[in-house]
This record gives sequence, C-alpha cells and structure tokens, in this order.
Amino acid sequence: MFFTKRGDEITFACHVFEIEGDVVIKSCFIKFIMIVHGSHYTTGVGRKCETIGSQFVAFISDIHANYTALMAVGAHAKSLGCKKFICCGDSIGLGPSPNEVLDWLRKKEVPTVRGNVDYNIARIVKRQKRYIRKGKFEKYVSYGHTWNVLSDVNRKFLKSMPERVEQKVGGLEILAVHGLPHDVDGGLHSGLARRDGDRMLKTLGCQVLAAGHIHQPFVEERPLGLLLNCGSVGCYGASPPTATYVLLTIKEGKASGRVYWVTYDNRSLYLAYEKAGLPRELADFYCEGRLPTSKERRLLSSHCESGVYRAR
Repeated sequence: MFFTKRGDEITFACHVFEIEGDVVIKSCFIKFIMIVHGSHYTTGVGRKCETIGSQFVAFISDIHANYTALMAVGAHAKSLGCKKFICCGDSIGLGPSPNEVLDWLRKKEVPTVRGNVDYNIARIVKRQKRYIRKGKFEKYVSYGHTWNVLSDVNRKFLKSMPERVEQKVGGLEILAVHGLPHDVDGGLHSGLARRDGDRMLKTLGCQVLAAGHIHQPFVEERPLGLLLNCGSVGCYGASPPTATYVLLTIKEGKASGRVYWVTYDNRSLYLAYEKAGLPRELADFYCEGRLPTSKERRLLSSHCESGVYRAR
C-alpha cells in the first residue's frame, strides 16, 4: 500500500488479490481518494481494474440546485478517469444554487434530460398559486425564487431540455430519461428492472436505460443490456450528507455499472442558502434530506403571503 498527496487530493492505493488454495485467481488495483476541502472531505473507492480500452459515463440526476454535492461528485468521477456525464433531470429546484448548477452542465456540454421539477419551474409564473392551494409552500418559495434568479441564458437552457437523451457510446445505444420512458413521473426501481428489464430494453431498442427521479440508486444487468437508476446527487437523504451517482463502464461492447456514494459537508450548503436569501426552514429540511415538518410548513406559508418569492 502507498499514498500520495497532490494539492487537495490524498490518494491511498493497494493491490487486492483473490486466492483459491495457493492460486491467485483475480487481482485488481484499489484506489481510495480523499479530497480535502478546508476542514472537510469527500471520499470514494475506485476500482482501477481492466480499464485499458474502456469508456466511462457518469450518470447523475436530481441535483436539485445543490452545487456543493455536484462538485463532490464531479471530483470523484474525475478521479476515476471519467470525463463524460449524462444528467437524468431535476437539475434545479429546492436547493440554493440553480445558476451554478446549470452553468456547470452547460459549460461541460452535459446532455441533460428535463425532469418534472425542471418542467414545473419553467412554467411557475402561471402555476404558482396551485402550490398555495395544495399547501406545498416549500415549492412555491423555492420554485419562485429559482425562476427569479435564473439568468436569461439558463432560462433558455431550462426550456430547451428534452424529455429524453439518446447517445451511442462504445457501440451501445444509451437512453436516458427522468422517470420512465413514457412517464416523467414514473419510477424505474430495481424490482421493475429485474421483472421487466429485458422487455423494456428490446421495446426501446437500447442496451442501456438510465433514469433518476425516485432517488433510489441501483444497477441491474440483464441478458439484453443494463438498467440503472443513478439516485440523487442533491438530496439522497443520508447521514452524513451523501450524493449518489452511477459510473458506467463500456468495454468490448459490454456495459457494467456501479453505484457510488460520495459524502460532502453541508455547511457550505447552509451558507449558500443564507447567501441566496432563502428561509432557514427550507434549508433545514433540505439539508437534512427529509420532508418539511408541520411547523416548517406554517413558517413557509408566511413567506408565501409576503410575496417576496412570487415568480415574476
């Protein structure tokens, strides 16, 4: 085992062997990376095994304007040698940094699907009163604020997002959606993938089907291809705060995938809420990865009445 330090990255590495009797039947190289951010860090384990000739795609989703978590995931994927990303939607909403997230996606030319929250924010001006009627005060406050602060270029980017992204990588057809191929509010969960995965892949004419929306990461390999849900970068709801994504490896026309959990320090997230001028109640339940309490809803309703966060 050895370690190296370069800038803010400390890398620990070793070889791991699987042995039967006196024979080594498998070996791989394990790299553990600690990325230091002041007084906190993000971590992840990367398997550097059989990477020659491989192509990598990082699937991310449900960032929900959490730029702190996105930066942690971006650094982690980069440490594993991945430069290509595909986003399965819900890039903004609820979090404090919509422009930063959309700027990052645009500048890196990340193919980005339109999620249900993205769609609702794009039409918030006409629909915001319904959130008050339904008691969804956190959405009124967050979506209204998000729309008001978005730059013109990011409003245009938001409205231009497609319902699906189709890419060909390493000879494989990849289809990325938000919920399900024909239902943005549907959920691609592991049970569905096991039960109906091959039929879905055959019907859709793809070898990889990727989705987000339900914040439940998994990878399911089937005879006809692979299905995955990349979980959520922005609000996975774990303690310590954790972002999830899926790294897809394509080699010799075959795909394999792995879910990664990347921790981050939500103190930066709280500071971003404060800088954005958003209510503390919104920050509390979002940063803790839970639904708002009845008390927090009452406090958020008062912000709705003030008109400060009304979409314009």
